[in-house]
Amino acid sequence: MAQLGFGLNINETAQESGFDQFSQGLGSTLKAVAADNWNFNPISSILLYQDILQERRNAIKQDSVFIDRQELNTKYKNLGLFFEQDEPQSVVDIIVQEKKDELRRNSIIDRGSKGALPFAAKFLTGLGVSVLDPINIGVSFIPVFGQARFAALAARQGFTKARALRGAAEGAFGATLVEPIVYGVAQSVQADYDIVDSFLNVTFGTLIGGGLHVGAGKLRDMNTARKLLGGAGTQTAALHCGGYDSSSPLAGQTETEEYNGTSWSEQNDMNTARYGLKGAGTQTAALVFAGTTGGSNRQTTTEKYDGTSWTEVNDLNAGRTDVGSLGPTQSTAMCAGGNTSPGSNFTDAVENFDGTSWTEVTETNANKHGTAGSGTTTSGLLFGGNIPSVTAATEFWNGTTWTEVADLGTARASLGGAGTSGAAIGFGGNTPTRTAATEEWTAADFQIKSVTTS
Repeated sequence: MAQLGFGLNINETAQESGFDQFSQGLGSTLKAVAADNWNFNPISSILLYQDILQERRNAIKQDSVFIDRQELNTKYKNLGLFFEQDEPQSVVDIIVQEKKDELRRNSIIDRGSKGALPFAAKFLTGLGVSVLDPINIGVSFIPVFGQARFAALAARQGFTKARALRGAAEGAFGATLVEPIVYGVAQSVQADYDIVDSFLNVTFGTLIGGGLHVGAGKLRDMNTARKLLGGAGTQTAALHCGGYDSSSPLAGQTETEEYNGTSWSEQNDMNTARYGLKGAGTQTAALVFAGTTGGSNRQTTTEKYDGTSWTEVNDLNAGRTDVGSLGPTQSTAMCAGGNTSPGSNFTDAVENFDGTSWTEVTETNANKHGTAGSGTTTSGLLFGGNIPSVTAATEFWNGTTWTEVADLGTARASLGGAGTSGAAIGFGGNTPTRTAATEEWTAADFQIKSVTTS
């Protein structure tokens, strides 16, 4: 490392050391910082290791002379190199050049501007260079932070902070995973790289992970923020529609958006604006029904989506909102319970949709709304809801009748549900305060179990 203070004879010192001893501007310093950080990124380390390994293989294959290590140590002592084994000249050339480049960079950095602002600039430069390494980006998304834990954190802290914390955790894990590669290669070429540098690399990984998760999460957010909307589809081909936003809390929306696994795009609107509706089917063959436009209005309107536009079909027999629903397809859906007018006016009515029209079937065992469902119109579950107080009741549907089975561990309403009648999951909701509790259902013994969310 070059020193910060020098003797009076600057020219003589420069000749002796081999480096220019004059101070460096911030631009030159940041350029050296960028080169140094890139040199100790995972991809650069892997490529350097491959070069050395290939040269050793070539030397053995070609029966090249390996230079005695004592001769190497005498010749390159002034660079601070110490060889523990004989090496072919091609490998020596790589190690020597790496050391010379490192000394040159360190000399420029040491003679650069000092103070808080230059330090911040150098730190940010190093962080920016680390982001350019595709390996650093990839390992920042290793899924070590469970979805249930993330959902609980988002419920407490909000999505932005939850994304930052999950990203930081996964970024730190990923950086720690690849850091032994960087450290090992640095030691093999005798670089001035120690545990402090490793810690800095892991710190960069933590920050990169937090930033990428927040940024990627924002890109994946819906175009219009709203709640009490309908939805259908899968994780990588989803559809949502309706709901209401904060600008018009008593008026439903018609907006429709599709998700392709990366981002949301706006599509043709529904025909009837509403919120508190439910959906079934896929992104290109969806069904939505029920809901409200506010006040005493309760919707019977049912619409089908073909991947391009919405078409009204036969209505429900009874208008309601906040219903429970079952059914995996556009032509096999169930609407159960719901609120039929303002206040605690709940219903036990159940209707099945056969692709053309709705038919009333056996009622549930209690009037309720805000339930969650899983399964199909021939084998499904409804759980939770208001009756009017929150309930933990779970009912099993066999295609003909409803049977009460094991209750939820936590009574709640307006919760989420997914799965089948034999393997379901219930999450979130109001108790009446908001909860992040997550529970799994197993039909084999009609038992439920809580899932750790912290």
